[in-house]
Parts: sequence; C-alpha cells; structure tokens
Amino acid sequence: MKSTRAASLLGLLLTTAFAPGCKSFLDKEPLGTTTQDNLFKDPTNAVQAVNATYDVAAWDQGPKWGDPAGQYVAQTYEWMFGDLMTDDSEKGGSSASDFGPLIELKTWNIPPSNQTITTLWVHSFTGIARANTVINNIDAGTINDDLKKRLKGEALFLRAYFYFNLVKAFGGVPLFEKTVTPTEAPNVSRATIAQTYAFIEKDLKAAAALLPEKNAYAQADLGRATKGAANGYLARAIMYQLGTVNGNNHTWQEVYDITSTVISSTQYSLLANYAAIHQEIGENSSESLF
Repeated sequence: MKSTRAASLLGLLLTTAFAPGCKSFLDKEPLGTTTQDNLFKDPTNAVQAVNATYDVAAWDQGPKWGDPAGQYVAQTYEWMFGDLMTDDSEKGGSSASDFGPLIELKTWNIPPSNQTITTLWVHSFTGIARANTVINNIDAGTINDDLKKRLKGEALFLRAYFYFNLVKAFGGVPLFEKTVTPTEAPNVSRATIAQTYAFIEKDLKAAAALLPEKNAYAQADLGRATKGAANGYLARAIMYQLGTVNGNNHTWQEVYDITSTVISSTQYSLLANYAAIHQEIGENSSESLF
C-alpha cells in the first residue's frame, strides 16, 4: 500500500515538474512552413513569394471543361471582353447553348453571377493581395539589395498588370496599396477610372526604375517582368486613355517617347516570321516584352 502511494506521489511530482517543459515543447510554430515575418529573410522564399503572384495570372476558373463553373483561362479574358462582345468573333462550341457565361457576354445580358466576370474580379484581386505582401514587406527583408529591388519591381509590375485588366473590364475599382482584412475590404470605396489609371501608371513607372533589362536575366528566368515590359505596359495604359476624357493629361508624344526607350534599349527585335509570335517558339523571343 505504501509503495503504491509512493509511486502515485512520485508520478504527481514528475507531472508537475515536467508540465512547463511539455508546454514549451509543444507550443511551437508549425514546422516546415514559412511565416510572413521570415519570408523575405531568405532569397529562395522571397522569389517564391513573387512566383506565387505570377501564378495567379494563369489560374483557371474550373477544374475541367463542362463543370458548372466552366473553365476560361485567365489569359483569354481579353478575347471574351474585347472580341466576343463585338462583331469580331463568335462563341463557337458544341451547341448554341454551350458555355452559357459567354452567351451572356455576347448578348450583353450579364448578371453579377457571370462566371467569367467573377473569375476576373476574384483572381485579379488575389494577385493584387499577393503583390502587396511583397511590396509592403520586402524592404525590411535581409536579402541582397539587387534581388530586393528586382523582386519589388516585379511585384509593382504585377499589381499594375492586374489593375490594368480590371480597369479595362470594370472601369474604376477599389485601390489597395496594402493588405487588408476581409472586414476592412468593403470599407474601401471605388476609385474613378482616372484614379485607377493614375495608380497603374505610378506602379509601372516605379517598376521600370527598379527592374533590370531583359538580357540581365538568366535563361531560366526569362518571362519575368523587365524594364521594357514595364515601359511597354505604361505606353499601352496611356494609349487606352488617349481620345477619352481620361486621356486629357497625356499626349501621343508621351507614348512615342516611352516606346522609343524600349526600342533604343536594343533588347528587342522583330522576328522574321510573324506567325512564330503565336507559337511556342515565340515565347520570350526577341519580340516578346512580357
């Protein structure tokens, strides 16, 4: 009986003695994950953060053709809005009722639930949120300055890229320079078209100042944003405004000057075969800005 009581008492004492140790042993950050605090302390993690922003540009809407959500690859949205909604192209498909969301676009009978519209909206703001994570945190990182500048430039370019897609489809949209919570987001009001374009231009100018030329990238990194890509998109954003009330602050001379810097950079040249631009061989070719 005494031995039993002694064993019980010893067990209690051991439990009490090791309780704080067990708590500290178990109370740890999840292993194998990267937190935002150390994301930009390691160059590999920092590059992956920017890669995750690029990734959004290629997201699909659904897992396969025929799903209720459909599958309209993000890169083709300009055809849907710019050509399908005019007389430039037809929807096609296996039947007249195939791809309902495209019929809604073609007939200009577009409900808020249209999957092409909602996908463009959600994907674009997801990309913007990821870009903001980089832009707002990378300066405090401990990676080398050259990589830090390049990655911040890429993130600024991508934020402008996503906003450019949005303004062409929706006009003015909410502008987010910092990451916000789901409860904060609805409190951000919609900007005007002019304000949205000004935001895009500011990001592209800042990106152009930070990004390297195309030939500074290794072969494995071709396709990333460059100084030429930022200037090319800046010229394009201005051209979209010229001839409209939003273009009053711009001139064709400005477009000429910007595009001349791209041409004179000697980073680009026309391909001998125009058709090659639209083939795999044309990816990241001498004629490709982005």
